[in-house]
Amino acid sequence: MTRIFVFVLYFFSIFFVTLDAYAQEVDIFKRFRIPMPELERIPEDEFIKKTRPVRKMPYGQRELAFSMRIPEDWTESEVGSGNFVLDNNLLLELASFYGKPSPFGRARVEVNVLKMEGYLTVEQWYLKHVLASGFTVEGFTVHDKNKVESLMVHLEEDRSYYLRSVISLNGDVIVMVQFYVPIAFYKDMASMQAQILESFEFDEKVEREIESLGSYRFLDVAEISFPDTWNVFSVPLRNVDRMKVSLLNMSFGGNSQNKRSGITEGRVDVRVISNALGTTLGDEIKTFKKTLESEGMLVGDELPSEDEFSYDDSLSFHVDEVYEAMDSANNMGRYEIWFNVMVGGNYYFIVTMLTPSRNDRFAIWAENAQAYKIMISNFKAMSGAFLERSK
Repeated sequence: MTRIFVFVLYFFSIFFVTLDAYAQEVDIFKRFRIPMPELERIPEDEFIKKTRPVRKMPYGQRELAFSMRIPEDWTESEVGSGNFVLDNNLLLELASFYGKPSPFGRARVEVNVLKMEGYLTVEQWYLKHVLASGFTVEGFTVHDKNKVESLMVHLEEDRSYYLRSVISLNGDVIVMVQFYVPIAFYKDMASMQAQILESFEFDEKVEREIESLGSYRFLDVAEISFPDTWNVFSVPLRNVDRMKVSLLNMSFGGNSQNKRSGITEGRVDVRVISNALGTTLGDEIKTFKKTLESEGMLVGDELPSEDEFSYDDSLSFHVDEVYEAMDSANNMGRYEIWFNVMVGGNYYFIVTMLTPSRNDRFAIWAENAQAYKIMISNFKAMSGAFLERSK
């Protein structure tokens, strides 16, 4: 197994060229992860004295039940009690609280919710929201995989506010708690703003459920599961020693009838190779390199990645890397190539994803990245991979 690892590292090291187009570009996550301003905390007893507790279960939904504290003299706005219908694009109001009116605007807290669809992390969802809205972020921190916090200046009609937000995932809903403070009062209210948001808690943590998955089997050798919104394109099976399938994330532009007429926004290729062929894993990576070059894809430097993959116990070896890439026929088309190389029994498995760059098309990249991690975590070698085959 050590020889396999050395082969992989060696061929990865000679595989790539440098792309100057990326040299000066700042990774989107580094660009947005700005430290929140340091604030002097209000002593706990004083904070309790100046605030009052609120506990609610909006629309009778347990995943929406929350508690928090709000300033003692604030008023609460009535929220409609109509049918509970969640949308993945439109925010639904759960609660609103208001301070006293002033010529500079009115401080307020809004609690809103929408449905989380797909597999994005909270950080990915929020950055997608910020990019689409054109907001300028002045502070941003990731608390954990289910919670982020941000600070920005928000212009509303002719008034400006400092808007601090906590965005949390519970089950399959995103809850956004936003505290608006008129800029004229920010110095006096900044600590209160931060501690009010810190007080927000869900009454019950609900686990997120994975949406339905499709699956594809390479006979009795291997199986991969994937989001059922992706399309499978397989080539005719000629032998059990070399098999391949492609999974495509496609946009159909309103035409869902013809599954081959859409625009490909992400592609995952899975190669299953028997060691009975006598080739090494390094040989197979060289072959893949030639395939990429013939398609005009130039691959550059390795990208820093915080993505963690989980692997099935049937796999005895695995390594993963992410690289920048560019289409030589279109120097404006920037991509990333994700590699996961695995060994199970008597087979090599090379799984790759081609996706638009995170810095170019973040929303598509995030969708592809999360789908790919699901595929890798659900990839497994089956009983046929462990049978000896004649050479």
